[in-house]
Formats: sequence, structure tokens, C-alpha cells
Amino acid sequence: MGEPDQTLKRLIQMRPQDWLTFALPDGQVEYLDIAQIELATEAPMQVDSFLRARYQGVECLVDIEAQTETDATMGRRLYTYAARGNALFDLPVISVVIWLERHGRIPPASYEVRVGDYVSGVWNFKSIEIYQLQAASLLTLGEHGIVGLLPLVPLTQDGGTTEKIELAGRVAKEHASSQEEWVALVTLLGIVASRRIGREQASAWVRRFIMSQGFQGLIESSPLYQKWAEEWLAQGIEKGREEGREEGREEGREEGREEGREEGVAEGLRESVQIVMRARFKSLTPEVEQAIAQANRAALESVLEHISDESLEQLRARLEAPTRQ
Repeated sequence: MGEPDQTLKRLIQMRPQDWLTFALPDGQVEYLDIAQIELATEAPMQVDSFLRARYQGVECLVDIEAQTETDATMGRRLYTYAARGNALFDLPVISVVIWLERHGRIPPASYEVRVGDYVSGVWNFKSIEIYQLQAASLLTLGEHGIVGLLPLVPLTQDGGTTEKIELAGRVAKEHASSQEEWVALVTLLGIVASRRIGREQASAWVRRFIMSQGFQGLIESSPLYQKWAEEWLAQGIEKGREEGREEGREEGREEGREEGREEGVAEGLRESVQIVMRARFKSLTPEVEQAIAQANRAALESVLEHISDESLEQLRARLEAPTRQ
């Protein structure tokens, strides 16, 4: 998913049976394993694995794709993936598209291969529009133990509120198979929720929610949460650079462009430093928050270079070092 693609891939790999049950509710389906494509010996393709399953008693592959934007070539892509999967594993393929957000009209769930007026082949696939669903539909699945879809609650018609997001977190806690799985689900819920309530508010909600349940230590040890913080760090830096470029364009002068870039990058760095330091140290004193707000780009970059291996006191000293402007 860019970001959505990767989030959905993590969800599917965490609870593959849940996704098969959701995608293919009209027949008995059983997850078997991951059919991994050996990319070293095969030409690169976007899908790098299929779910191997048994559907209505027949062994097959299931390709589940996530889309946030309308893609008129989706049918052809799925047809290509399915043909490769069938050739590699000698198994029939079921293709499913999960449309996460409404962006224009989605293409018909059928792709025709034509030669003039002659139809040489037809590939049918399933389309599921998450944004058309009510939050209750995914929450009900979660209450029946199918918790793998709960992180998508914020993308449903009425799910983009803190109340529904919190309810999804509580259902995940009650029905997840372990504390570690619950923390991972809540983290993924926060990643998706950031598309609705903003990433800083979503990050704060994840930490507050998990800590309120008495599992503070699980945040610090969660590889997924730490990876999320690192990804946000990279996004924050890029956002700052883009804001700097935009600010410079609006100024219309070289001096304005340079100042705009510098301030934009600094703002992105401040946000990133706050996110990662809060993730590592749980909370920051007003003095540290003020030091971050006053630090310039050089000081912030110095902190980011050492943020994983220095103490809070050492990092604060870097913020207050004579690298200020």
C-alpha cells in the first residue's frame, strides 16, 4: 500500500484465515500456507506471494490486492498475476481487490482479453469496497474472533471517529490470541486511523490506549510500533522538504526559496523528533518539548542521528548545544 499496501500485507500475514473468510464468505475456505514466489528466479512482479487455500474442497491460490486509488488497469494486472501464479504453482487462482477509499469509479470486476471483436479470454475478480461498509460489520466479525479486519474500521462509512477507533481497539483486546497480537493490531489500527484523524493524534491514541490497559512495556518492545515510528520519521523529513520547496516557490525569490526550504525541513524534523522521542521515552517534560520547538535544523539532525543509542539527557544536551540559530 505505499503505506496502505504494506499495512494490508501485514494484516493479511498476521491473520490470513480471517481475510480468506472475509473475502470468500460464500463457501467454506481453509488457509493452508503462503505460496512464496522466488523472485531471484522469476521476473519481478508486484505480488510476491499468494495465499494457498482450499476453497469448497479445491486447492487454489488467493491473491488479495489493496487499492486506495482508482486504477483502470486493475483487471489486466490481476489477470497477469493470476496467469503467473497458475504457471508457477499449477493451481487455479481467485483474485480479490480491497478498495480502501473512494476515489472515482472503480472498474468492472471483469477483464476481457480481446482481439478485435473476438474475446479470447475473460478474467473475473471480486471487488470489496471497505468505504461502503458500516463499522458495525467489521466490529461484529471481530466479536466472533475474526479480528484481522478491525484495523480497517476507520475506513468504513462511519468508522473515522475516535469512538469507533477506540471500540475497535477494545474488541481486538478481547478477542486477540495474545497480548503481542493485540498490540500489533492496535498499532496497525493507529496507522490506518492516521488517514482520518492525523498521524500525531493517532500515535498519541495508540500509546494512551495501550498504556491504559497496563501494557506499556509492550509498546517499547513491539517491532511493528518501532518500525511505524521510523517510517513516520522518514515521512516527516520528506514532508518538511516538500513544505520548504512549496514555501520557496511562493516567495518567488531565491532568498525566499532557501528560507522556505530550511524552515519546512526544520518543522518536519521537529515533528519527527517529537514522535520518536515520545515513542522511546514514553513522555517528554515541558522543558524538552520547548527545546525541540526552539532547536534549528542542525541540532534536530544531530538528535536524530543519535536518538536510538543516547539517553534523554544526552539528547537534550544536543538540542541545547550551540547549533542554534
